[in-house]
Amino acid sequence: MSLVGRAGERGVGTEVLLMTDLDGTLCGDDKALSDLNRYWLDHHVAKRGSILGYSTGREMPNYLNLVRQIGERGVDIMRPDVLVTCDGTQIWWFDSGSEEPREDAVWAKKMSQGWDREMVRAAFKKSINIGSKGAVQGMGEHGVVLDAREKDASVEPFRYSTSVGTEDEAREAVSRIERELEGVEGLDIEVFCNAGGPNRGWWVVGLPSAGGKGHALKHVMETLGVDPARTVCCGDSGNDSTMFDYGKT
Repeated sequence: MSLVGRAGERGVGTEVLLMTDLDGTLCGDDKALSDLNRYWLDHHVAKRGSILGYSTGREMPNYLNLVRQIGERGVDIMRPDVLVTCDGTQIWWFDSGSEEPREDAVWAKKMSQGWDREMVRAAFKKSINIGSKGAVQGMGEHGVVLDAREKDASVEPFRYSTSVGTEDEAREAVSRIERELEGVEGLDIEVFCNAGGPNRGWWVVGLPSAGGKGHALKHVMETLGVDPARTVCCGDSGNDSTMFDYGKT
């Protein structure tokens, strides 16, 4: 049975929705993660029927790779009830009795509106000069030199993202892309930059304006019927900040 189908049966009024970022928040201290796992299972799952959610900039394959890597160190990332990937542009439900996660079709339809990935990619290429396989071809059309690598539509259909190097370079790229896309009819997107973590540089990201971690969290809360007062959000970087508009920090 799906968690959504059981939403009205939880009903004890003490459940909590925990929605947490992964890199640098949930993950990074194996002992603390192990302690949290035990506390969550003993005090929130067994006694309160609480709901566990992860919200990450990672794509699904990259998320699964993280689970494997941490598992090899003898620590588990608990199977969540709901997973938000690609900076809030995809939502996956982990139904009980099913091995495979189920993509939220309602959210996917919403993300497809006002979104044209190839048009966004073209604007990125004009501003950053990404090669056919994501390799840098030297200077961008506008003179911006960036170490750019792109990701494929098969793993992030409603997001376009490119790693670029430094924060200053990333912010300059965002400005150029926004000017390139300004006034394009039928397109409703947001462009921003975000730190990729230690030694991972910065990323420039384009996604539907209706997406993002905050809007995705709101959709999850409404789908489950969870009150904001019982929603706890955890994050450590700019793309997490919109979650705090809908839940407790």
